[in-house]
Amino acid sequence: MIASTGATHRRLVSLGRFATREVISQAAVLLAGILVVRGLAPGQYAVYVLGTAAQSIASILIDSGVQSAMFAIGGRVWTDNSKFAQLLATARAVRRRLSVYVLALGVPALWALLSMRDAQHNAIAISCFAVALGVLGRVQLSTYYATAILKGDGEAVQRTELLGGGARAALMGFVFFATERAEIALLCNALTPWIQRLSVRRRIRAFLQTEATPNEQYHAEILANVRRQAPHVAFYAFQGQIALVLVSLFGTTKGVADIGALTRLGVFVSVFSSFLNTLVTPGFARSSDRSYLATRILGTTLAYMVYATAIGVALIAVPGFFLFILGESYAHLQRELLIVGMSTALGGFTNMFGALNLTRGWVDRTWMIPVATIALQCLMLLGIDVSTAFGAALFGLASIVPATVLTIWMTTRGISRIAPTPHTSTA
Repeated sequence: MIASTGATHRRLVSLGRFATREVISQAAVLLAGILVVRGLAPGQYAVYVLGTAAQSIASILIDSGVQSAMFAIGGRVWTDNSKFAQLLATARAVRRRLSVYVLALGVPALWALLSMRDAQHNAIAISCFAVALGVLGRVQLSTYYATAILKGDGEAVQRTELLGGGARAALMGFVFFATERAEIALLCNALTPWIQRLSVRRRIRAFLQTEATPNEQYHAEILANVRRQAPHVAFYAFQGQIALVLVSLFGTTKGVADIGALTRLGVFVSVFSSFLNTLVTPGFARSSDRSYLATRILGTTLAYMVYATAIGVALIAVPGFFLFILGESYAHLQRELLIVGMSTALGGFTNMFGALNLTRGWVDRTWMIPVATIALQCLMLLGIDVSTAFGAALFGLASIVPATVLTIWMTTRGISRIAPTPHTSTA
């Protein structure tokens, strides 16, 4: 009994530490976002938003299937330091090649988008350099994160994220007080993953063998996984920024800034989503009891809906408070604020179910999501004006619906296929 109580106490303490770090980390991210929104004029902020969006898309594309392949192979060889070092060398080699391809296409595309916003050539050049620098830093950081997780040091990842949030807030504080240039803000943003890289590298230094060379077998496995996942990864990389992409192509510079500013408030939802995933996903992966899984999903859904509803009520009741956070340049975005808030909540809800499905392998129908989403978007383009911030935000919200419906369907379908746990009775 005493041992059980002690174990429960240790779990609660560990959970409390995780929650505290997560809240502080997300608060730092929110502070950084507010500082850069309020520190840059809308025209400059539009350039910053496009740069960070390009960095996010490029990072996802470069990671296309590499991270999941690392976990699959690493699960077999993590106890053998020599083979594990070969895996890391192989993953780095594949990512370097993908980085060349993605940046060779992405930098000219970003240059063209920034030219459409009438940015000066020297500012565009610095911005493109900053984005490429940030992408390379995030790619290396992703490899180190996978190493730490596979070696059972997940705490290193959370501590590094906490450091990253603090570093980003400090750097954006510099932007707020010392400059009004988007390219300088992008350079400061690009430094964050490199600072994080130095931190996490110290924790995993023992597993990094500089003399290790890529393994041909691992190389073939990783490339096969990259090819298999590339279409889905490309779809999700751009869908995550669909509203911004549309308004940047068809709208105004002010529209780009408006959408970018509103998305900064998504941290209010993401912190709770991350917390729920950490609590629920491990137990969901380990259990095969249908009743337990259904109860877990129902409880998680209710908790998320209560939290999201509370945020929604706040957005409706006191929109001025949230818009005040962003600054007077965005005080007119009351309708857009509600739409973007709904998009963030629905996206977090969908991602939560997607993570649960991934742990159980209930992903055999994921190909339906891109098909349904693109079909709906083609229809919406006939009736929604995506050149405005409101139209682009509404388009983004509706685009999430097919993924939400299909992801929940795959979850319920997976649970229904689990045999009920037999009940035993005693005479």
